[in-house]
Amino acid sequence: MLVCVLLSFGGTLASYCTDLCLERNCTCTLFYLPSNFNINDSWIDIPSAQNISVIIIVFHLITISMSFVHREYSIWQRSPHKNFLWLAIVIALLILQLIFTILSFNQAAKDYENYIGFQIANFVIVFAVLSPLLTFIVNEMVKKQEIKANLRYQRRARLDFGTKLGMNSPF
Repeated sequence: MLVCVLLSFGGTLASYCTDLCLERNCTCTLFYLPSNFNINDSWIDIPSAQNISVIIIVFHLITISMSFVHREYSIWQRSPHKNFLWLAIVIALLILQLIFTILSFNQAAKDYENYIGFQIANFVIVFAVLSPLLTFIVNEMVKKQEIKANLRYQRRARLDFGTKLGMNSPF
């Protein structure tokens, strides 16, 4: 998740820098500011990139929590949507994130009246959409292995309890 968020944040800033330099006829490197760059003009790009990163983090956390609603069952055996408390919290979290993002972008638009607004690169959008899916697949594979290990442990515990020593134990 951390790698996905950092790559999306860096990709967003890199696309902003490229758009800025196309407009102002400058060269852009990933480690230094463009050559003819006034720092007060374009710092709105960093909060907008941070907002995009926070949205990606929220989607990743929802995806991760989806796998742990019913910990002993695969998501195809028990849907997390049957847990109404989890569903209500996810909906509330998405609504709060939407409100925060709208307020943040509106405040930034008020602070920077001459802001043009750069486009987010397509690869960042595709990566932001596909990375929670990848997280979901990895979580389900790990969960499948944990379920197998837990079943093996339960069988071993039953076998140990079925022996003469196990039946007479105080536990």
